[in-house]
Amino acid sequence: MERLALFGKGGGGKSTISTNLSYLYAARGLRVLHVGCDPKHDSTLRLLGERARINMVDIVAPQDPRQAVLRSPHGIDCVETGGPLPGVGCAGRGVILTMERFERLHLIRDDAYDVVIFDVLGDIVCGGFAAPLRHGFVQKLAIVVSDEPMSLFAANSIARMVCTYAKSGVSLAGLIGNCRLDVPGAAEVLRGFATRLGTTVLAHLKGDPLVRHAERVNQTVAQFAPDAPVTAALARLADTLRGLDAAALPLPTPIDDAVLDRFLHDTEAARDARPAPPMSHAGHRG
Repeated sequence: MERLALFGKGGGGKSTISTNLSYLYAARGLRVLHVGCDPKHDSTLRLLGERARINMVDIVAPQDPRQAVLRSPHGIDCVETGGPLPGVGCAGRGVILTMERFERLHLIRDDAYDVVIFDVLGDIVCGGFAAPLRHGFVQKLAIVVSDEPMSLFAANSIARMVCTYAKSGVSLAGLIGNCRLDVPGAAEVLRGFATRLGTTVLAHLKGDPLVRHAERVNQTVAQFAPDAPVTAALARLADTLRGLDAAALPLPTPIDDAVLDRFLHDTEAARDARPAPPMSHAGHRG
């Protein structure tokens, strides 16, 4: 059984990527469990076609926690951990509760699923969001990252977390670049950052309007536009992740904060030194 987790800064596209991976794996006939680990409980929205009617924190004794496992129209089992109202309680409590129930009820078994994907918020330093790693439910962790400073800081912190829980069986699979179309030099920044972390860039995805169009109708882009280049790129990423041997992946080498600051400074200085693109005068009227 493949046990994958995608972490990253909020708003960085990890839910978009993880739900497309789940859809693509299910389309290949694999049995998939998708677990959304965010108090917003919106990770499974594009798989179910609507927001999950119930999540794990809604379940109270004597209710069976299995009620929170919802089957999508494409045969994907979906779970949302849920969490407290904003400003009330611990944001990661829902994740902790869900992992405890998974363990107690043996919901993740080798004979139950072929692929389990955890979609985890990664820009909050909270032990609750590390629960899938601490319980040994994750083999390969990929970090969704852009070239923006806060995204890179979050990725560096996530790499530290992988080192902390490596004894539980988790390995860093690599980085998934998800950058805007209009950012020059973004791919070079991510490759340089990956080298310093002792890992690789698994894929470099660029913004595609089809993704937004699909999500407006609560679909993954793989479902909405199966023949589009962005879907082909996501399919290659799905193959890459499954093809990695978790035991052979190196331990990451997180960067000291001061070194990361210098890296970001040098990156921006290099961008500033680039010649400006020529101005277009198309349509100019004198």
